[in-house]
Parts: sequence; C-alpha cells; structure tokens
Amino acid sequence: MNAANSVTSSALAPQTSSTRSIADALAHHSTHNLKRYYDHWARHYDADVEAEAYCGPAMVVDLLDAVAQQANVGHDSHVLDACCGTGLVGRTLHERGYRQISGCDLSAPMIDQAHASQAYQHLYS
Repeated sequence: MNAANSVTSSALAPQTSSTRSIADALAHHSTHNLKRYYDHWARHYDADVEAEAYCGPAMVVDLLDAVAQQANVGHDSHVLDACCGTGLVGRTLHERGYRQISGCDLSAPMIDQAHASQAYQHLYS
C-alpha cells in the first residue's frame, strides 16, 4: 500500500459534523443502508454543510461555467445534477442563469428538499 492510499479522511479535513457524516455514509456497503442514511440526513444536511461554509456547489458550477465557455455552450443547455441531494448545486446553477436543470438522487427525502428549492424542472429518485 502506498502513502496516498493510507491517508485517512481525518488527515484531509477537520472532524466536522459533515465530514463525520460523510465518513459514516461511506461506511455503508449496501444501497439500502446508504439510502436510509441519507433519508435521515436530509433534514439536517443543509444546516450541517452551511455551518462549515461548504463551497462544493460553487466549485462545481465554476467548473461547469469554464467548460461551457470553452465549448461555446449556453445557459439554455440541459444539465443533469446526478446525486443532487438537497439541491445545493441546482440552486447555484439556477442563481447563475441555468434553467434546464434535472436532478436525481437515491433518497426521496433529499429529493423533497431539492424540490422545495424550485431550481429543478425535473427530479427523479
């Protein structure tokens, strides 16, 4: 095993509520258990990551904007937010002018949260 494989999540990030939750989620080895975990976390997910100044959605949309600009693709393109969770990326996409947004997620309660954002045209679980 090389050094890159031996790095633990605690060495990469401080132990915050969301990093502990993500580590717990990754410990589930069945789809059923993972779904149940995210079903439960849906109620707290946004608050957990907001408290930590989570910047993942902005980074993802920044990357999409850069790629879209290079490929001459406009904001009217269809975007699929796979594993959309509560809709943090969808909300950021919508704030940036994207309007053709669909999302999918394993967890119906996460989809319910994403639906409340009104950023998506279509949502699937």
